[in-house]
Amino acid sequence: MGAAGLLLAAQPSRVTRPLQAVRTPEAEELPVPAEERYVFVGYDVRNQTNRQTVCHVTIGRGREHYTGSGTGPSTVPGRAQAAARSLFAALRTARDAEDLLLETASVLEAHGRTYVLVSAQAMSGRQMEPLTGVAALQRSPEEAAVLAGLQAVNRWASTHE
Repeated sequence: MGAAGLLLAAQPSRVTRPLQAVRTPEAEELPVPAEERYVFVGYDVRNQTNRQTVCHVTIGRGREHYTGSGTGPSTVPGRAQAAARSLFAALRTARDAEDLLLETASVLEAHGRTYVLVSAQAMSGRQMEPLTGVAALQRSPEEAAVLAGLQAVNRWASTHE
């Protein structure tokens, strides 16, 4: 047996199998059609002389637009909180219901980046379901808070409407 034969004998054999698709509960859920999702349209922020921030958030669903307003301290966490309050006020108008409740919006640092975390609760029958969303703080705390809140709400709405 030559040197080539020894090399082949020393290499482990590899068995390959075709990949099989595995169905998970998440894979069976269809994505929410774009016209049924709430989308971020815009926001307006004004700082008042009493160190308060007033935020107006506009969201859309289909061809409809809804605006809500909220206030908070004129700090980065306060501005995120004001935007989250505005978002949930707009959602109350859009849904004509009180089934979504904002808990808080927090600004946090992780792995050298800054994020806004929004936590809320949704009423499903007699049960309250926790909702969470997170978005990187890139342009403003208001924008990140709205995107995080919409992430949480749209995920819940896709399975409960």
